[in-house]
Amino acid sequence: FSPDGETLMAVGPYQYVSFFSVEKRERIAELGLDNIAVAGAWLPDSERVVVGKTNGTLESWHVPSAERIWSRVATRGEITALALRPGTPEIFVATSSGVLDRPFSVVDGKRGNLHSTGWEGGRPRVTSMAFSPDGSRVAFATKQGNILNLQPGSMVSAKRIHSHEGAIRGVAF
Repeated sequence: FSPDGETLMAVGPYQYVSFFSVEKRERIAELGLDNIAVAGAWLPDSERVVVGKTNGTLESWHVPSAERIWSRVATRGEITALALRPGTPEIFVATSSGVLDRPFSVVDGKRGNLHSTGWEGGRPRVTSMAFSPDGSRVAFATKQGNILNLQPGSMVSAKRIHSHEGAIRGVAF
């Protein structure tokens, strides 16, 4: 859902992203891409989104005008998940290969600038991320079957919660 609750974004695995009116229950916009989209996140203004693609590229789009705002290569591998930290323009970006040997990075959703990279101590393959409603905690699901929980400001270590054998595909607060 967009932060205002009026629009749903549907992502991949296609070379486009679709947007649907919640009230009208119909498609209202579509963005054509040059690579397959695998993840998406809304910015707080409910008009801009960030899309992650299989080629490791992040793109920011203004949905009403269908204009691309910025594009950047975020990783050598595939982007696996995106999550907006509530109350900020920070987008957490999980990648299949890691960034600077870390499992995720933090990007300014407005400008595309890299803020920081994830915690030290291992490279779990992050499959999904979710923030607590107040943005004070973030949970990561991993391909290794763990849930990792940390305070976004620390970025040093994560508390591991073993879930089950096999990959975890989603996590939510």
